[in-house]
Amino acid sequence: MDFPQSIDGNIGQAFYTKRYIEYCFVRESLMQPIDILIAWLVTSSSLLIISQLPLGIELESTPKAAIAAGTLGILNVLVLPIFRAFFFIPNVLTLGLLSGIFAFVMNVAIFALAARVIQGFTLKRGLLSAALGALALATVSNFIYGVLI
Repeated sequence: MDFPQSIDGNIGQAFYTKRYIEYCFVRESLMQPIDILIAWLVTSSSLLIISQLPLGIELESTPKAAIAAGTLGILNVLVLPIFRAFFFIPNVLTLGLLSGIFAFVMNVAIFALAARVIQGFTLKRGLLSAALGALALATVSNFIYGVLI
């Protein structure tokens, strides 16, 4: 049996390093169903929390928050790559210095689009509420993930 060898000839270290790298790439490229469920629950609970803040975001009920979280996830999968392609040239022209601003604009647009699509998820002050909501959603979600992990 031919085992991969490291530079210094250590067979086991190279084998386990290769296995670990394969595990990391497979783990990060495919979200497990439990990871999707956790992300959905964290996002819906974050939406419920930020709807209680005076940001101009209204959710009618808890099921609407779950639907909004699912819609945000679907829009992130479908629309975000299109936005990234659209902002690729400006990002290259600014040498990536404005990439954080471009990412924020993309998140605000997706948040506003989700609010427009879902009945019962409204933004009182339009884009200002979308901008504050996207910022609050990122902050609250990161805090909840920090507590969970």
